[in-house]
Amino acid sequence: NVGTSIVYFRDRLGEESKFYAVEPVTDNFNLLNANCAINGFSDIRTFKLVISDKEGEAQIDINPNNMGNCKIAGSDDMKLVQCESDVTYVGESVKLITLDSLFCKEQITIDSPVLFWIDVEGHEPEVFRGGMDSFRNPDSAVFCEFNPRLYKHNGRYDGFLQDIKSCFGRFICFEQAESGNYDFRDISEIDKVADENEMN
Repeated sequence: NVGTSIVYFRDRLGEESKFYAVEPVTDNFNLLNANCAINGFSDIRTFKLVISDKEGEAQIDINPNNMGNCKIAGSDDMKLVQCESDVTYVGESVKLITLDSLFCKEQITIDSPVLFWIDVEGHEPEVFRGGMDSFRNPDSAVFCEFNPRLYKHNGRYDGFLQDIKSCFGRFICFEQAESGNYDFRDISEIDKVADENEMN
């Protein structure tokens, strides 16, 4: 989006860490770069791309009432989650790339603990599928949204769970962490999250 998270982490962690931000929508991308510049963080590398499970081009639908609500065209099932059937989306052509391909092309290496902060409006299964090599690195951790109701509706749930289980050994559910439960759970229990948090 516009750099809220990346600027925060850069400010807290300092210049000894490396920072990369990806945002496909032109207006958001311009604001992202402006926020980095205003805060004096010229070392944040930004990419105008969509992280997905393939390379190519697609159209992204932009919600003019909420620039944080942008999604790959055709994924109308997001209305199941966002209840915004009255919104008229505006389209923009964007380039797709997998996470593993981006790391390879830009010679980005995971040689120390890394946090992937993923906020992609329902596109999480595709991001995971295209970044399996990166996520399997033992120094990788991921923070992302998890919408079982959406994934089940369009047939992506089981495959997404398999990808998650093949990459990670444990997880924390932040809906439960809000009530004080910060315990790590074995990744085999991720199937239970939907029922526990009424996400079906």
